[in-house]
This record gives sequence, C-alpha cells and structure tokens, in this order.
Amino acid sequence: MRKVVVLTAALLSAGLAWPRESGAGDKPGPHKIPPGLGELHLRLGEHHVKVFTYRPENFDPRHGPMLLTFHGQARDPEHYRDAARKLAEQCKGIVVAPLFDKERFPGRKYMHGNVMAKGKALPESEWTFSLVPRLIEKVRKIEGRPQMPYYLLGHSGGGQFVMRLMAFVKLEPVEAVAANPGSLLFPTTDLPYPYGFGQLPDSLGGTKRLEAFLAARLTLYCGTSDNDPNHPELDRRPNAEKQGPHRLARARNAFTLARKVARSQGWTCNWRLVEALGVAHDGPKMLDNPQCRVALFDRPR
Repeated sequence: MRKVVVLTAALLSAGLAWPRESGAGDKPGPHKIPPGLGELHLRLGEHHVKVFTYRPENFDPRHGPMLLTFHGQARDPEHYRDAARKLAEQCKGIVVAPLFDKERFPGRKYMHGNVMAKGKALPESEWTFSLVPRLIEKVRKIEGRPQMPYYLLGHSGGGQFVMRLMAFVKLEPVEAVAANPGSLLFPTTDLPYPYGFGQLPDSLGGTKRLEAFLAARLTLYCGTSDNDPNHPELDRRPNAEKQGPHRLARARNAFTLARKVARSQGWTCNWRLVEALGVAHDGPKMLDNPQCRVALFDRPR
C-alpha cells in the first residue's frame, strides 16, 4: 500500500492546516510539500481548496516545475495526481491536483469557469478560473520559488476547464494541455459561450481577447478512439453537437478553425493538436501514453 502524507496538524505552525491561510505569519521556506504522495488544504481567497500532491525523489529544487492537473466530472483529483506521477518524474517536478467539488463548483461553475450566469457576465472575482493564479502563487510561496514554472493539464471536464481558462485569465504556463474535452471553446462568435465567443460582452469576447487566445501555448490532446457519439458523459446540447459528433472530431474541428481564423486575420496561432493512437476516453491511459509527454514537453520555448 502506498504511503500518503497528509499535511494537517504537523504543519499547523507553517500555516498550511485548515482553515488558516498558507504562509500567514511565517516566511516561506523550501520543501514544505513533502516527498511522495500528500495533501494540502489551502485558502484561496474565500475558498478552502483540498489539493493532492506528489513530489518525486528526483525533484529538482532549483528548476523543477509544478504540474497542475485538473480532474473531470468524477471529481477525482487524487486519481489524476497518481496518473501524473511518471510525468512528474520525467520533468523532475511536483504534481498539484486541486479538488473542485460538486457542492461548490457544480456544472458551469467548474467546466465553464463561472464566467456567465443567466446570460450575464459575472465579476472576475467570482470566476472559478480566478482561483488558478492564486493556487500557483500559493505553491510558489510554499516552495520559496516566486518564478517556479508550471504546466496545466486537464482531462475531460478538466480539459474543458483548461481550454476556457486560457481564454480568460492571463497565465503563462510552459504548456497548457486540454485532453479529450467533451466540448470546446471555438474561436468564433457564431457559437455562444461556453462553446464560442458569441453573446459575450465586448470586455470578454472582443477581438483582442480572441487574438490572445489563439496565441496561447495550448495543445489539444486527443485519443483517436475517443470517437463515440453516444458516450454517456458527452455533451449533446445543440451547440455542442455543432462542434462535431464526438470528442475527437470536435478537437480536430476546433484546431482547424483556429488556424483558419489566424490566417485570415494575420494573427499568430500557437495551438497544437497531438493525438494518442487507439486511446479512448480514459484519463490514466491518456496520461501514461508517450504522446502525453509530447503534448506537455516537446515544444521549444
């Protein structure tokens, strides 16, 4: 049985125990995230968030990045943390897997980022997306590395989250990977949000934001066997169906459209499409496939 290290009372003096805010009243020091498997309870603004971690034995304390993984509808971050262990060992980094529970972050509040509600834009302070920069800052403070690089990796509903996150929050990951999302944010105003930029106020859906979205270091990572139009968790709302019959087709269509729009406008498109041959809608298999390493690490800075 694998040993899981839980940061609770033992780290009370370091400010990492619930409900005290991490780092409050003490100076950040290195290596507060323990070796092996662990858990943190962090306060991010008004929210307390449970975070699952993994620190490999070969972690590089000077250059090792954080690999932020985002779960799908099953709300099982510990499983994605476990599935990402080999990736962490390859990049000599740490895995950070937050839990967005159904009670506080149902449906649109998670996968759609809580950007819109009842057809109206919500203030940025209420976006679920806004918790991610706080989480990055918190982990950097815990590790004592203000410039610690980071990757974003989401699968299924987490892939939706990562893709839309990159459109609305100013982040600079080494790479953002959206794996097997059931619906995507298409770079068009022909579809309403969350499927496109239509029906958004100018402050959220204007030309500058669309241009910046296409310039993001975003990789659509797909399993070539994730092509079941009747998958029980597939979004089959009318606007999702307009994106394609299944996840693989929707990702390919989004990528094709992104390049087309960028060419027509003279913009830069930094999106990539990476496919895992023969893999269906299976998170651990997607993360364990060699193509996941291509999606995350095989792009020069």
